[in-house]
Amino acid sequence: MKPAVSSPPALIEPNSHQVTFIESTSTAETLLRATGMGRDLARALTDSQRAAVWFTLFGGDQPILQTVAERNQFKAVQNVVYKNVNKYVTFDGGIKSKRVESGQTYVDKVYRINIQMLKDDLVAQGIIKPTDELDEDMVLPVIALMPASNHADPDTLRHGMDVVAEYLQDRDFEVKVLSGQNNTQPLLKKALAVSGNIDPMYLLALANGSDIYIDYNPTIEGTDFKKAAVSIKAYYTATGRQVAATTGYSASRRGANAKALLQEGTNDAADKMTAQILRSWKKELKKGRYFKVVATVSEAHAKAAYMPLTDALSEVCKITEEKAGSTVFDFVVRCKKMDSARALLKAVSNHYTGPGQVFRELNSGAMLLIKISDSASDEIEIE
Repeated sequence: MKPAVSSPPALIEPNSHQVTFIESTSTAETLLRATGMGRDLARALTDSQRAAVWFTLFGGDQPILQTVAERNQFKAVQNVVYKNVNKYVTFDGGIKSKRVESGQTYVDKVYRINIQMLKDDLVAQGIIKPTDELDEDMVLPVIALMPASNHADPDTLRHGMDVVAEYLQDRDFEVKVLSGQNNTQPLLKKALAVSGNIDPMYLLALANGSDIYIDYNPTIEGTDFKKAAVSIKAYYTATGRQVAATTGYSASRRGANAKALLQEGTNDAADKMTAQILRSWKKELKKGRYFKVVATVSEAHAKAAYMPLTDALSEVCKITEEKAGSTVFDFVVRCKKMDSARALLKAVSNHYTGPGQVFRELNSGAMLLIKISDSASDEIEIE
C-alpha cells in the first residue's frame, strides 16, 4: 500500500483587494486605506491588514513584485508573510467604517505599511534582488534639483526640495540642489545662445553636470482650508526631453502649517517621480547615453573643421541632432559604452583629423564643451 501523499497547504490570500493609496509618508513607508472582509469582526480586521500588504506587493504604480518570476517565487513564503502581517504595520488609524452584508463583516481601516522592511525580508528569502545588485553595472544619473523661480516663501520651498532630495538619495542617485542663481560659464552661455538655447535654468543644469534636471513647483491653495499641490517634472539635460511628470496633493486642512502640507504633497509626488526616472534611465541606457556636445571653432578653421568633427563624433556615437553656426557647432549624440563626458572627449580627440586640435573647455555630466584651435590659449570670438 502506497503511503498517502500530503498536499501542500492552501495559500493564504486576502479576501478583499479593496485598497486606496493615500500617500507615501517617507521613502520607507506608505499610508493606505484598506477594506477587510470576514465572517466576524476579528477576521475582517486581519483581512484588512493582509489587503494592505497585498497592495504593496502587487498593486499600485510601484508593486514590490514586478515580474512573473518574482510573483511565482513569492508563493513559497506567502503564508509566512500573511500570518505575520502585523509585523509590517507601523500605524493603525482605527476603524473608519464597519458594516455587515449577507453574513459578511466589512471594515475600513487606515494603515502605514513599512515597505522597506517587507522588501528586506523578501531579499533575505531570495524572492527579489537588492537594489544595489540590480544596478551594480549601471551608472545612475546625476540629478539637478531646481526650485521654481520667484516663489513666495523660499524657506518653505527649500523644505520641499529637501524632501525630493531625500527620495532621490535613498535610491542612490547623486543629487545637486541648485539655487536660482545662474553662474554658468560665460563661454557656454554665449555658445548656446548662438544655437538658440537661452533658458537660464537649462544652462544652469548643463553647467552643473547633471544628466537629468528636475523642475520643482509647489503651491499652497486656499485660505481657511489649505491644500498643497506639488508639480514635479524631470527632463534629460542633453535633449530637453521630458522623462517624468507628476503632481502630488496633500489633504485639505484647516489652519495647517505650510511645511506640513508641502511635505505631504511632495511625498505623494516624489515617490512616483523617482520610479519613473529609474524606469526610463534603465531603458535609455540600453540604447546609449545622451550627451550634448558644443564646439567653438577659431575663424581660421571654421570651414574645414566641421566635417572632420562630425566624422569623429560619428565614429564613437550616433548623432541625433546638430546645429551649425559659423564658429559654433552644437550636437546631441547617443553613445553606447560611454559612461562620461570625459570618455567622450578622449574618443573624439583620438578620432579628429581636421585642422587644429581639440581642447577641453568643460566636461560635466551630459555636457561636453570643446574648442578647436591651434593652441589652448587661443581666444575664440563668438558672434
